[in-house]
Amino acid sequence: MSDKPMLRVGIFASNAISRAGLLTLMQSTGVEIVAEVDELNAVQTLLELPMVDVIVLELPELNTLTLQELQDVLETGVDSRLALEVPGCVVITTAAEILDTLTISAILAAGVHGLLPHTTTQEELEIAIEAASNGMTILHPMFSDRLIENVSIPKPIHDIAEPLSDRELQVLDALSLGLSNKQIGNELFISEHTVKFHISSIFSKLKVTGRTEAVAVGIRLGLIKL
Repeated sequence: MSDKPMLRVGIFASNAISRAGLLTLMQSTGVEIVAEVDELNAVQTLLELPMVDVIVLELPELNTLTLQELQDVLETGVDSRLALEVPGCVVITTAAEILDTLTISAILAAGVHGLLPHTTTQEELEIAIEAASNGMTILHPMFSDRLIENVSIPKPIHDIAEPLSDRELQVLDALSLGLSNKQIGNELFISEHTVKFHISSIFSKLKVTGRTEAVAVGIRLGLIKL
């Protein structure tokens, strides 16, 4: 019998049926459900709970509005945790069939560690929760295959007018993980002001206007390793 502590999970589902489905799926997965919420803006409360290792979100739709709200909630929750270890985040969606590569990249940039379709198995969910608890990113093959197909023949690196510096590549990689400016600064031992400077330079070199677009272009150019 393993002595490994049971992972503590908080879940979000907007209705009772979806919540019951999640609970059923997580039975016998070696996790403990410690909190449940039914509104997306309440996910922040899950992030603020020190006993939560991973949050699992059931999101039927992943449109621009939902993604922005999700990113805002995750960033606010991250800031509120301060020095505490931030929970991993796994999203299960019923919109899997219609997600394009840009949307998948945006989901990762929002701070999500795992992305699964609603047809996911118990074993796949358990693997995703375990990975997210360790800060790793994991995609169901349905999504990873789309990204790989999109970047299998990347545009030549000289498409960029000026190459990104090593530090800018580190910041871009951190953006793809959904880290906030404060987290990036802590990871790279630089100030938030310096992080903002690097992000501005990245946007200028990649000719983009936001983080999501920067990550998408970075993946397409082969600057971000999947």
